[in-house]
Amino acid sequence: MTDLRVWCLLINHEKKAAVENAFSVILHPDACVVDLKKKVKEKLNLEHVDAAMLTVWRCTDSEIDFGDMDSDNINDRLNEVFSPNEEKVKKLKPKQELRQLTEKTLLIEVPDSLSCPSDLNELRHPVSAKKRKRDGDTVFAPSESQIDCGISNQWTIGEGLIFLLGDVKELIIGIKVCSWIVLLIDLLELSLHLD
Repeated sequence: MTDLRVWCLLINHEKKAAVENAFSVILHPDACVVDLKKKVKEKLNLEHVDAAMLTVWRCTDSEIDFGDMDSDNINDRLNEVFSPNEEKVKKLKPKQELRQLTEKTLLIEVPDSLSCPSDLNELRHPVSAKKRKRDGDTVFAPSESQIDCGISNQWTIGEGLIFLLGDVKELIIGIKVCSWIVLLIDLLELSLHLD
């Protein structure tokens, strides 16, 4: 048997496109949803999320194919298929085989913790996110239209560190790691604010 090519579109927890285009992954012929999640995590370098936290959806409307869609229309179609009135999507079970699903683009939802801004921004613009320009002590971040998160277009290095420390602290609190680590982060944030 030949390998399966499965097309996917990454969406965030708000059911909006997290990337502009669909992408494909190659899986063995007997692959199931669990295998797809692992392959997507690997392909997109989603280091901060467990593959089990990804949710895979299939659009049940045969007229809609996210793989052939213009990027301007994707979010409108996502609103339509996830609408409570329509419900044109089905959540796939972990052990469901993918053999019958290769004709459709599957929707891969990332959890809330990855939705804003740095992780998904790097998925959208891998080159620009890794090669940010520096001018004095200002770091130019991608524009609001690129990350859909309503943050400022540029941060000082200190502001960027404070933002990242806040995310790290939320993650640590979320997984209930030692409280002394949270205290350390608070002290580091305080020292950055004082500078």
